[in-house]
Amino acid sequence: MVKAIVESGLVPNGAISLICGGVGDLFEHLNEQDVVTFTGSASTGQKLRCHPNIVARSIPFTMEADSLNCCVLAEDVSPEQPEFSLFVREVVREMTAKAGQNVPRFAGLSCRKNGWVR
Repeated sequence: MVKAIVESGLVPNGAISLICGGVGDLFEHLNEQDVVTFTGSASTGQKLRCHPNIVARSIPFTMEADSLNCCVLAEDVSPEQPEFSLFVREVVREMTAKAGQNVPRFAGLSCRKNGWVR
């Protein structure tokens, strides 16, 4: 998802990053213009939130921990129906609210009946 956002050109280069794994000394280089968002375990999130540089510089930190979400769109709903638009709007809202931390845990959106898979 992050790759698609970056490639879309909707955000300036360098405005969004995804880190999978350790952050090394990255937090030492953050300043008041940065924002940290984290999705993962509560224990790891608390450790990150209490990093001395995050605390000293009051760097905004948002965390979503230990939650699971899902969404289901019935097979008989077509793109012409208002339910389809509502579903897409709400999935997009959940993907962007709270830095994407409400994103349903699925590999991607799919709609095989109408011939497209994403």
